Amino acid sequence: MINPSEIYTEAKRLATTEGIISEARQRTVLGRIYYGVYHAVDSHETLGPIIVAFDKEYRERRNNNNQLKHLTAHKMMQEALLTHRDAGYRYLGAQLRTLFDRRILADYRLNHRVPPNFVTDSLDIAEEILAEYLGMDV
Repeated sequence: MINPSEIYTEAKRLATTEGIISEARQRTVLGRIYYGVYHAVDSHETLGPIIVAFDKEYRERRNNNNQLKHLTAHKMMQEALLTHRDAGYRYLGAQLRTLFDRRILADYRLNHRVPPNFVTDSLDIAEEILAEYLGMDV
């Protein structure tokens, strides 16, 4: 079984390999960075239960209010953190949303160029989340 840090480590290896990084590799790296962080947050002993509780509450509210839109697991995680009372969790949610948006650009917006700083900035964001918020060695 693979763990989230392995996904992130592979993204970092791909991003820091000698030579010119092609746009295809940049796009691959952005996806791996996001998924490494997403799975680390999802499986975290403190954050995971917060997200599960938010998901349950949101589904109950949605059942009582047809106006609430369906949220994917990715958006659910972001909303759980972005709406949390703790400012650190809200910041974490905003950073996770940034990584998610970059992954969407990388995977689906092929007619848009990946800005040159996205990979290095995303690595920095990921390392902040993994090390400072999740206590992982990166």
